Amino acid sequence: MNIGEVLIENIPQLWMGMVGILLNSIVVGTLFGKRKYDWFFLVICSVRFIIYNIGFLAIGNAMYGNETWYKITMSTFATVTALGVGIATAVLWQESLAKTLTGILAAECVNDGIVYQAISLNILPILEYMGVFIVFTILYFILRPLMKRYRSYQLKHEVVCLTGVLGFFGIGWFSNFLYNTSASLRERPMQMVADSFIIGGGGALIIAFSIYTIKIFKRKEQLEVNRKRMEEYYSQIQNQAGELEEIQNEMAVKLDELSNLSVSSKKRKKAEI
Repeated sequence: MNIGEVLIENIPQLWMGMVGILLNSIVVGTLFGKRKYDWFFLVICSVRFIIYNIGFLAIGNAMYGNETWYKITMSTFATVTALGVGIATAVLWQESLAKTLTGILAAECVNDGIVYQAISLNILPILEYMGVFIVFTILYFILRPLMKRYRSYQLKHEVVCLTGVLGFFGIGWFSNFLYNTSASLRERPMQMVADSFIIGGGGALIIAFSIYTIKIFKRKEQLEVNRKRMEEYYSQIQNQAGELEEIQNEMAVKLDELSNLSVSSKKRKKAEI
């Protein structure tokens, strides 16, 4: 197998993959706004593109495309790295995991829809690229005000959103796993889909609730720490207030003494006169 020939054969798909990364980076950048490490998403997606799209989909598929272990490994790697990109971005940007994954998944779905729709037209590559950029530009400027509002939007049901996103990846991965490992389930696609939804969706729900529970306990610990700090702060204020009161009392005594001295001094002067 000649790697160069494999890459040349896959140039259209690789170019579209690069276009997809660019479009996703633009949309995600608009959704989350200016960040300290706003370049991170583009860089990590590019690294994933090199490893997954070039390494697995292009070269690996040409070498081991018919092997069951390869199909499972490829889908597993795709799922893990896709989630890894979202998790790493959320951590680095200090953003809610549910909000980050939801935004990235929405951008990915819309942009991939545009790209794959262009590919399905079977026209010249240059026309595909032009069509993708024209459609993307129109949709981008129409939806840009709405996307900017996402920056300050607070998800009210984080567990539901996180379950949906994780379920999307979990169901996709598990259905692929069952399809490649069970010949009997391939003949019963509806049961395979049902099993995927039950196990993949159930697993996603458990993970989402676990993450949310951990978050609640961390928030509770932080509130306890804040409460203790406030108690110490109020205690210090009370101590300082007590010290101020003592100083005021001492000053009042000194003022009384000065007043008495002034009165006695005036009486003495009158007596001398």
